[in-house]
Amino acid sequence: GSVGLAPQPGQKMFEALLWDRLHRLAPEDFMLTEGESRHIGRCILPLRVYKALQEETSMWLNASLDFRVRCILDDYPALPGHKSTFAASIQGLSQRLGKEAVTRLLDLLDRESWDDLVRDLMVLYYDPLYRHSLPDRRLEIDVEPEEEGLARLRGAIDQVRRGTA
Repeated sequence: GSVGLAPQPGQKMFEALLWDRLHRLAPEDFMLTEGESRHIGRCILPLRVYKALQEETSMWLNASLDFRVRCILDDYPALPGHKSTFAASIQGLSQRLGKEAVTRLLDLLDRESWDDLVRDLMVLYYDPLYRHSLPDRRLEIDVEPEEEGLARLRGAIDQVRRGTA
């Protein structure tokens, strides 16, 4: 996820920034976080924060594969200049995905078939990873079409804030 983006802070700076942000929340405020493991790139969430996130109600956003591919390509730069960095990351998946799948992914990268590359990474790697961590306490929200999805998401946030989720 860090390819083409600003470098991550060190662990101490990450924790200081996180503490500062949490410290500024008023009692009536809330914070939305992306579902993550304790590891966010090179940084590690403090155990107390991670455990608190696991206890809260989660919102599981459902979207089609095409929608998710578009979002990923909008958020992360698929630039030919980053191909070697992408290749190293993909090669690191060979133990989990096997040589054949990694060879296919590297071929898609070489051909700059960004949509197919992202689609295959989602199906082969990310979707199984996230399904493994599917929380029991969750609200499932369909986010398509976008305008209706945003309305459903706002409603779910209100439901969690009222404690009726």
